[in-house]
Amino acid sequence: MSTDRIAVCGIGFDPLTEEAAAQAVAAAVRGRRGGEELPLRVVTPNPLMARLAAREPRFMEVLNSSGLVLADGTGIVGAASRQGTPLPGRATGIGTAEKAASLLAGEHGSVFILGAKPGRAAAAAEELASRYPGLRVLGSADGYGDMSDPDAAARAVGSLRPDLLIVCLGMPAQEYWAADHAEALRGTGAVMCLGGAADVWSGAVRPAPARVRAARLEWLWRMAVEPRRFAALPELIAFRIGTRRRLFRRR
Repeated sequence: MSTDRIAVCGIGFDPLTEEAAAQAVAAAVRGRRGGEELPLRVVTPNPLMARLAAREPRFMEVLNSSGLVLADGTGIVGAASRQGTPLPGRATGIGTAEKAASLLAGEHGSVFILGAKPGRAAAAAEELASRYPGLRVLGSADGYGDMSDPDAAARAVGSLRPDLLIVCLGMPAQEYWAADHAEALRGTGAVMCLGGAADVWSGAVRPAPARVRAARLEWLWRMAVEPRRFAALPELIAFRIGTRRRLFRRR
């Protein structure tokens, strides 16, 4: 864990704004082009991931050993503030990736998207390319048939050496896959583990409106558009209670 990271529930978060995080991703990509370095691994823990990491030591290690650990959830930002070590705000995975893609498009950088249901990764990649002219799509693969052999998928993607590899396999599968296959991905600039990003970019899932995000109710919006997410509500409540208890114990 970097010494300047801010720890929340044992996870060390880089205190970066979304813009600074995107700049860091783009800089990592530039530094790795044409080389054999391991890719920069970017994770975006939210309260649900923090709860899982507390139960699974290896997941905690995978998160903390990542090159960039960004505070995606408002719950993480709130917990950091309550414990007296505030973060500069949310650095969402989608927002950071979009800003990084915009920076890379100006230098004809490349992207590969892996994950989601069949067709969605391809649609997401094309959407990014249309938004950011100059960004090259090296390919896409779904998270089902194309991932039937995870090792082969890593070798195939690694052979293309994309500047930006966006992995949307859901947590913790995406974080484990990125960590376990780092060697096969040498020469790739950055691997960003982004959960449902491909669903959003493909248009399959509607993103929360700006007013909902401003009210910090994006979690409720997600549950409304994807009712299966209601199953996670007890974990979110437990996270909030747990972080409040730790605060009270320190007083």
